[in-house]
Amino acid sequence: MLIGKDRQSRTIKRKVFDQSGNQVTPKVEVTDSFIKFYQHANLSETYSIHDFLQMHNIALGITSEIHYVGITKNPGDRPISREHRGITDTLYRVSNEDNDFFIFINLFKVMSNAEASKYGVNFIVANSTIDEISTEEEGQIIEGALINYFNTEAQQLNKRNESTVLNNRLASIAKSNNIEFMSLHMELEHPNEYFVFRSQAVPPSVSHTFICRSVNGVLETTKLSAEEEIRDFRASQTKGYLL
Repeated sequence: MLIGKDRQSRTIKRKVFDQSGNQVTPKVEVTDSFIKFYQHANLSETYSIHDFLQMHNIALGITSEIHYVGITKNPGDRPISREHRGITDTLYRVSNEDNDFFIFINLFKVMSNAEASKYGVNFIVANSTIDEISTEEEGQIIEGALINYFNTEAQQLNKRNESTVLNNRLASIAKSNNIEFMSLHMELEHPNEYFVFRSQAVPPSVSHTFICRSVNGVLETTKLSAEEEIRDFRASQTKGYLL
């Protein structure tokens, strides 16, 4: 394989077995995007290069740089629309010859955590059950928090506006719902290096955890090194929060 714009050469060895479990040496065809294995003339398997690398957990020492964060109701087609600002800005700013581009669709489970320290009771309930804030606002808060956290170059033009809107939303739910802050933890259950995310403002990591809140009218984002630190932060607070 030739990797990166410097086209560094790497040799990868893998054993291949037929349907009976016998080790075989198949004919292999490789293009820039696909790898094809021939068991015999009438039986072949084709994978994209990236799918093949992930399936076999082959590490290349790469990470994925985040260039754009956005919410959508149409994940099947909206992100790849040529009219979508995220993909057009990214393709304009980043070399298409030296990089491969991915669109990651993430679903977040939002929980509401309330602590009644006087009685030693801690409530953790899905926001979809109690509906403390609407689904639409829930998504907008997550979007704004991730935009502010990754702080990508492509979204600098709207960064101030996005931060102001997020700050106002967090201040509003703090006042109306007694929710003092939100915490976000993003990590795959079975990660590989494709999901080691980074940005110009955030170092590469398999896990991203941070606190977001409005403090005296100012948006504050606190990066944490582990999910467990959320509990320590929560212990120092007296109100509820969104997770």
